Amino acid sequence: MKKLVSLLAICTVLNSNAQTPFMGVPGIFVLGSVDVPMSTSEYTKSFVTGTAVRTKWESIEPSPGVYDWSFLDNEISNAASYGKKINISILGKPSWLVGEGVTMYDYIDLNPAHTTYLDTLQEAITWSSSFVSQLKNLVTQLSIKYANDTNVVYVNCISGMMNNNLPTNDIAGNPWYTTYSYDPDTLIAAMEDVMDHYMSVFPNTPLWNSVENVSFEMAASGNANKYVPEQYSNYGVATYPDRFGIWREDLAGCTNTTTTTGHWSIVVSNPCRIGAQMLWNVQDGSDGTFRMNNCGFTPNTKDHVLDSAMQTGISIGMRYFEIYKADIDDASLATILQNGHDSLMNIASACMPLVTGVSNVESSDIFSLYPNPTSDALNIVISESKGTYFLYNTFGQLILTGNLAQPQITLDISMLHSGNYFLQIITDNKSASKIFTKE
Repeated sequence: MKKLVSLLAICTVLNSNAQTPFMGVPGIFVLGSVDVPMSTSEYTKSFVTGTAVRTKWESIEPSPGVYDWSFLDNEISNAASYGKKINISILGKPSWLVGEGVTMYDYIDLNPAHTTYLDTLQEAITWSSSFVSQLKNLVTQLSIKYANDTNVVYVNCISGMMNNNLPTNDIAGNPWYTTYSYDPDTLIAAMEDVMDHYMSVFPNTPLWNSVENVSFEMAASGNANKYVPEQYSNYGVATYPDRFGIWREDLAGCTNTTTTTGHWSIVVSNPCRIGAQMLWNVQDGSDGTFRMNNCGFTPNTKDHVLDSAMQTGISIGMRYFEIYKADIDDASLATILQNGHDSLMNIASACMPLVTGVSNVESSDIFSLYPNPTSDALNIVISESKGTYFLYNTFGQLILTGNLAQPQITLDISMLHSGNYFLQIITDNKSASKIFTKE
């Protein structure tokens, strides 16, 4: 198994990130099936931060202006009862868009992994004003329900809806981008419009944004295939650095993160605000054929295949993983999942724009803290004669600060809300940080 990447090893990369921190909650989120309730057994696991709840747009809005929030409400309530968080992911386009003036097109699904492979399906022209209006209305309704719910820590509902999986050809085999007058800048402007709306109605909830190449971009416009997701991401990072997160759905040990031409180059360029979904689960390799190991690294075992995927993300500064429920439930993977969780917490700590102008060192060289987790008192023991502490929440907000004039002090944290916090200690121009949990 690969050695876990240390906090010190990634600090140099992460500290080059923007000083305004991305405030997304770090950790492992359980990935279940679309519109299927999550069992509560996953919530008892220490390495699980929350769940990625996937639901269809048509499931929550079965007809225009008619909403059914029962599935999401139940999932949020169940997770919250165990102190876990929720990422809401909205999938698909409702069939009723046809009757609302949205331009639709037919296409053949050419993805062999889909249950609809080779079926003729319908999709929307996502840059049309009618579609943008419907999507913005959905975002508004989501915000009315969940913008103030502290258990909902992410939403994923824009980029995956608007620029992913655009087909190369229309149903007749002609270039799709010619038939439907595709223009990348028009698409980008529509995506940014919906993003601006989201940020206005969700002032405290980060947005995951899936980045995916437009396969025909070079032929259609002469731009690089990553043009649309790159322009959209550059705008999001510059305008909303605290809430714009970049996400991919195909992380594996075989993923090429050194590319400079594709969508992975966008991910790698933005450490601290990135997350990913595993390409597959690793329960499908009982015959020795793991789809997540198509490059053939060894050993070809469940634990190594999953660990290699996590280490790929950790090495580029990811703070969030979605891992399939089947793998979360596999007791043989518990140790590497716990290690992965711990690494994500370390990355989140390293990503904090804490006091600068000091050298980062391993936290064990400066201080220790206990108990962790704790409910009311946190003991800090430093190796130096004096120092200063800084206590931050996961949004990057400074909560407490003070001097350390003796080797050990006890902080009263009973007033803090339950959750994760970062403690930075500065001594003699050296800095270190640890994460701890307030129960």
